[in-house]
Amino acid sequence: MKGFTWGTLILMHLIPVAAFSSSPAVPHRLAVLNFRAMNCSEPVAGIARNAAEMKLFMTNRFEILEHQQVDKLITKNSGRGGKECSDAKCLRVLGKLLRARYMVAGTVEKLDRWRITLRVFEVESEKLIITASAERNKKEEIRDCAEEAAKIIVSRLLNRWRGSSIKNYDISSAFIFAIPAGHLSRLCGYGYGFDLQGIAHNIFIQGFFLGGLFSYIHYEGKDENVHHSWMTALQATSGYGITLGPVSLRVFFAAGMGYNQVNYYVEADSDTRGTLGGFQPVLRSGLNFSLKTGRHFWCSLGGAYGRIFDPGGSISWIQLQGRIALLF
Repeated sequence: MKGFTWGTLILMHLIPVAAFSSSPAVPHRLAVLNFRAMNCSEPVAGIARNAAEMKLFMTNRFEILEHQQVDKLITKNSGRGGKECSDAKCLRVLGKLLRARYMVAGTVEKLDRWRITLRVFEVESEKLIITASAERNKKEEIRDCAEEAAKIIVSRLLNRWRGSSIKNYDISSAFIFAIPAGHLSRLCGYGYGFDLQGIAHNIFIQGFFLGGLFSYIHYEGKDENVHHSWMTALQATSGYGITLGPVSLRVFFAAGMGYNQVNYYVEADSDTRGTLGGFQPVLRSGLNFSLKTGRHFWCSLGGAYGRIFDPGGSISWIQLQGRIALLF
């Protein structure tokens, strides 16, 4: 590790591992079709569609197909623009075309009050699985009405996913800056390293995740006895995340085994070195603030406290980390 530089670590270890899927439909992909206008104008229905679509997008739970592209593809392949597509056969064909798992159709009608009704069609099963509606008194409240109906859709979809096989996964890599604590701080200076992590989200309940973690940290020696020290760890990790739009807060705990080695000088004023190492249990806990930066990517900053249970006493450190992940 002596030849590594900070720049090399950043370039090598902040690049996420790529993953590809052959699935014909993305698990959380939604296509929102044109809303049908009943006793009202098409522009009003368009406003409702845009509001519902934005509400679905801001939950950060779905991959929303951009509606102009949806209309373009539908028009090109069916000539119908999605405006009259409401039967199961038509929605299934359009869903397969768009590689969407769900199709969302809606109507805006004006009677005594303004009423917006949304219907969610599951492409694979060819079934209407959710309906939701909301009402308002004034035309100026159309956006609020559409957002309320979309919020119901989100809640009911999440309830369906709890206990289902639909999950998110990510593979990530982080650069670590480590600050030794206690006994370790008297022997070593600041450390740096990396980790590789794989996580499965929404296990058992929404927000809970499980995964595995491999990490490496290198410390330079601080006194005349220690030249350098390094530690590795292979751990199982779990935690819980709360997501608000593109931002999320994740609390995690990791436990496993690590191999740690101290490279020390055999004699004073001599470059002759020996090594002392062994396997010990390793615990780590902390939190991360994450930001989704693209359809399949997110980055995070966070911190953690780690402890190694050595026979001679506990060894601890505090780490700061920047992470980039690929979500699929």
